Amino acid sequence: MKSFRFPLLLLGLSFAIPFIGNLSSYVDEYGMLHEPGFFTIIIGEILFVIAIVSGVITALKLLKKH
Repeated sequence: MKSFRFPLLLLGLSFAIPFIGNLSSYVDEYGMLHEPGFFTIIIGEILFVIAIVSGVITALKLLKKH
């Protein structure tokens, strides 16, 4: 399980970063939505893809050893 620490960390960050980044969203008095952390959504998606690829590579390396 130690070998899956990095993919699991990235997976956790891929869900946490967009959530935390969008906590400061608000609607002003004119009805305009302000999302200063909107860019964190794409960062989360990129981290998710990297986590999946990293997990698959780690799993394949472990299977190759056995």
